[in-house]
Amino acid sequence: MESLLSLKVDAAKNPEVKEALQNAVSQIQLMEILYEKLRVTQGYSEISIHSYTESLMDFLHEVYFAGSKFILERQISDFTIEVPKAISVGIIIEELLNNGYNYAFKGRTGGRISIALTKVKNEVSLCIRDNGIGFDEKSLQENSRGFGHTIVKMLTEQSERSYRLSNDGGPRIDIVFID
Repeated sequence: MESLLSLKVDAAKNPEVKEALQNAVSQIQLMEILYEKLRVTQGYSEISIHSYTESLMDFLHEVYFAGSKFILERQISDFTIEVPKAISVGIIIEELLNNGYNYAFKGRTGGRISIALTKVKNEVSLCIRDNGIGFDEKSLQENSRGFGHTIVKMLTEQSERSYRLSNDGGPRIDIVFID
């Protein structure tokens, strides 16, 4: 499936179609990373979030920032999480890194994206921020963001997570959920 989609990406002339197909390829590759982690895990109900997200971010850094002066800072605690929640976290991280790559650093040759994922008692917090161009206040107020943020918001609403987007020297997204 991935190979067929990759061929379609190469053949696509329309930039929007090309981007949509590339996103589909990335999603398949993310699932491969998760599957590989599950394959070596005892039982399949929980997974180490540290191991999974580190592998995921290594892959995404290669896809989006290889050979560039962009820095991906990570502060990932080591705890286990239910597999469906890990999948959602992976999709959210991928979508937000994709947005950072595509929009946050236009016209710049370097930048920083920071990802923190921590757990205190049963509360898991994910914070992703960058030092890119940020959002204009009108966009924040009108809630008029693109497809990636729509997916992130939808995933947070489905699982009763809190979602907050702010402009703090660049965009900052905070997501909190109960594990």
